[in-house]
Amino acid sequence: MVVPLILRQRVSLCPTYMQQVIPTQAHLRPYKDTILESASPDIDRLPPSQKWEAGFHPGVVAGLTVLLSQKRSLTYSAQQLREDFQAQCSSKAQSGRPTGLGRAIPRPHKYSKFTPAAMMLFTAVMHGKPLTVPYLDHSVGAMVVCNYMADERNQGYRRLERSFCAEEIVPRQIVNLFPSLLRQDHPPILQTDLNSSPQNISLYIIPSNIALTPRERLLEVEHRSTSSKPLALRQRRAGNCPLSDFDQAAHDACQMGWLLSVPSPEGVGNNDLVLPTRWHGQYLQFLLTPNQVPEEVKSMTIDEFLNGVISRFRSSVLKTCRATHNGLHEKVVDAEFMHATEELAKDPRFLLPQVYTSDRSGVIDFTVPSKKWLLELLVEGSKLPEHIRRFEADQQYGKQWCDWEWRVIDFRYDTRSRMNIKCEQLRTVNLSKAKDTDCMTAEIFSTLPTPHVYTLQA
Repeated sequence: MVVPLILRQRVSLCPTYMQQVIPTQAHLRPYKDTILESASPDIDRLPPSQKWEAGFHPGVVAGLTVLLSQKRSLTYSAQQLREDFQAQCSSKAQSGRPTGLGRAIPRPHKYSKFTPAAMMLFTAVMHGKPLTVPYLDHSVGAMVVCNYMADERNQGYRRLERSFCAEEIVPRQIVNLFPSLLRQDHPPILQTDLNSSPQNISLYIIPSNIALTPRERLLEVEHRSTSSKPLALRQRRAGNCPLSDFDQAAHDACQMGWLLSVPSPEGVGNNDLVLPTRWHGQYLQFLLTPNQVPEEVKSMTIDEFLNGVISRFRSSVLKTCRATHNGLHEKVVDAEFMHATEELAKDPRFLLPQVYTSDRSGVIDFTVPSKKWLLELLVEGSKLPEHIRRFEADQQYGKQWCDWEWRVIDFRYDTRSRMNIKCEQLRTVNLSKAKDTDCMTAEIFSTLPTPHVYTLQA
């Protein structure tokens, strides 16, 4: 059904729509304020100069009123209405062919969940402040980039950087990276062919291997060698530069209707994006709330959790990192921390990576919202005093999460040296090769006189 203009004013629903769906206005009246609030754009935190006379989201209004029509025999609380609508939308979004509002809302892929860039985007917009991204340059074409990166890059750590831009791929690289994707009838591959346009790349591989649409890029890209879409279309910003992973995810979410562009004068280099309705924020919160965490993990203290996660690190990943980078690399440690947490908690939503403060002045490595925990990781003591200072009451993290429990975890390789800093929230992890085995050992030092020691899996 095509929904007509639903709302004339904030005080009443459109009579035409009322007559089609809800026979009596009296039945809807108790929920009117809830519907209007849910369907209103989330622009409260915009500066006055950027606010505009916004309408209401027809999909949200239609969805809520249709649900009320179907459940007329029940007495709903506002909270129950929201919860049932969230569950209904989630079910529609999981369908192989999403319908209605389910076409626009995000859904995690059954294997990879959300892409790191998408997860970073979603946690950033939950604070209600606008996201600032560069305008697209429609005068230049898009390029094809490589989602999967071989060897130690496969761990995904490079994709956690907000400014990271996936690597452009040209025909001659396909032979080495994706020989199985080559068309049987592809033309000769010239070493001088540097054209990465989708039209040119499609001459060599089947287009179904490329994430071409916003939905495919945002939700169906797996950063692994078995990905069904190892390549993706990447748009460009002014100056013919490709968008970063984060900025591409933001534009994709906007094109899907998940973000709303704030009106601004033409010629401005950046564009502000906000959630199109308050319901989108509520649904996003619902979507990122874990529901499969074992009871024993739910009851853990923050230090028990850290011990459980670090004991699940993989020796092979750490040894590859050391050989490649001649030591530990912070992004490899970040990715391994995420992997080990999912092994422990059984739900990728338990730990949220790289969450921005509401004023965008800082981004913390990890949060566990259900436990009110903050975790900041570093390697070899790099900028340790600065990391700790961020949690002070008047600093970025301290102001944003004033009553949350926190830890700073310093990962070191094969050294027992520790900085002489007195901080009860500091944990030092010494990683070393175990004797007579290919496995590694992790010693976790805290305020206790003796460390916790674990032999890591291969």
